[in-house]
Amino acid sequence: MPIYRLAPIPSRRDDPQWAGSYLTEECWVLMPDEHSARMLVASATMKMQDVVYGQKIKAPMEPWMDPAITTCAISASVLAVPEGQIILSNGKPFV
Repeated sequence: MPIYRLAPIPSRRDDPQWAGSYLTEECWVLMPDEHSARMLVASATMKMQDVVYGQKIKAPMEPWMDPAITTCAISASVLAVPEGQIILSNGKPFV
């Protein structure tokens, strides 16, 4: 299975969608395809938005699913990437 590197697009780091994720740095995952890689990171890092009485509820924003905000490509990473885990640039898993 390929290792995917997901990363914020530098010019889009100020996009409001980043409020919807606990992870805003590059990471690596071992998944069968790009969609699965994006889904793993998105589902593991999603930050729920506060609900304010009397205001419309906003749908969760997820930058890791948006190719205009993040890149996702097969990587020749030398990091050990266990299947189903998100590995950060320091080699440690995202928890």
